[in-house]
Amino acid sequence: MLSSSLLDSLPPETARVVKLAITTFIQRELPMIYIIIVASCWLGVSACLFMALLYSSTPKARQTPLFILCVIAVGFGTVPSILFLKVLVDTFANALSVNEVDQIKPYVFAISFFYYFSGICVDCILLFRLVAVFPPSRVSLRRLAAVFGPLLLFKVGRIVTLVLLVVHYIKKSETIPAGDILGLYTVASELPEPKALWILQLVDNGLCSILFLYKLNQVQSFAIRLGEKSSYIQCLRTLLLIAISNFVIPVIFAIVQIFLMMNQSDMITLASVNISGTNIEIVGVLFATIWASQVVENHESDKGYGRRQLGSDQGYSRNSEYGTNTTHHVSFAATKPETFLTTRFSDYSLSLTIGSDFSSQFDTRRGNENEGQRALDLEDGLEINEDKDKDTVSSSCSGSPTTLESCATPGHKLSF
Repeated sequence: MLSSSLLDSLPPETARVVKLAITTFIQRELPMIYIIIVASCWLGVSACLFMALLYSSTPKARQTPLFILCVIAVGFGTVPSILFLKVLVDTFANALSVNEVDQIKPYVFAISFFYYFSGICVDCILLFRLVAVFPPSRVSLRRLAAVFGPLLLFKVGRIVTLVLLVVHYIKKSETIPAGDILGLYTVASELPEPKALWILQLVDNGLCSILFLYKLNQVQSFAIRLGEKSSYIQCLRTLLLIAISNFVIPVIFAIVQIFLMMNQSDMITLASVNISGTNIEIVGVLFATIWASQVVENHESDKGYGRRQLGSDQGYSRNSEYGTNTTHHVSFAATKPETFLTTRFSDYSLSLTIGSDFSSQFDTRRGNENEGQRALDLEDGLEINEDKDKDTVSSSCSGSPTTLESCATPGHKLSF
């Protein structure tokens, strides 16, 4: 209404010329306006989720590595959006400036660094959460090296490639004419480092996805076979969906960006995909962390003392041909970890407790002293071994679907 009244106050011929000039300018700069809208929306979403993360966390949780990594990832992820808005607004306002390229070069270099580095930070969070399903205390060194060695090498390779990208980009940009803003995109599309970074991200996320989703599926199958409560199974399924979003969606965006870069797509399309991909990764990590914190808080409020029995007591009995019975009780419980919550199943450590106040029965077999130990199978992989000399009960887990790589003596826990 204001612009209409201002145009009406002008002479008809002048108003017509001004209106035509404004329309032509907006049509020419419309793609940049779209990117400004996209960047602003994602920046607002990330800021809101970050505030929700601060609100849902406790002072103790804010001192944990996972929370610190989330803050770093959000910081590195929002900086490119802010810089992108700065570049677009300056470009939009100074469209006729002959020194436009020189003015926005520092911003473009900073955007290139923060954009790729924010993706590495998010993947480091996912790697940190992968430790939950491959706990170092219960996994052999050889297996740890086989699982985490390649992932760490990919992270180091991505950082080295990122540094090379920025250095080569700065050198190549020196040959760009002062008024050729599209030359910045042309030079970047000709460099091999961006494609290498996306390919490394694709392989890195893909390998991490396969390892985690495979392990989480084992845990879910194990819980179903143990007859856990439906709410507990639903919680695991939700964790599986969140894991898929955290791992698989970045892989999809990496594939799209590689395709666009190799097909020489326009700068506007690639910039929109870049902004959306980075922010979706950040939103996925923040949402997963906030959701997990609410789940644990609800579990604590139900019990009032920070621990909730998510599973049910499992009763087992074996007939002893010697007629001697020993009563034991096995309970499957979920306990809150000491560290800041993650979205992985190990945050609700499934514990196998063998104590002295037992309600269900294992019939133990006693024979002569030369017989030694005998293994009693317990529901697909849980074995109770009894040494008749020491009269102790030890636990070990082997076989499908989940392997617990340690043994527990009476009164101890096995958790994974």
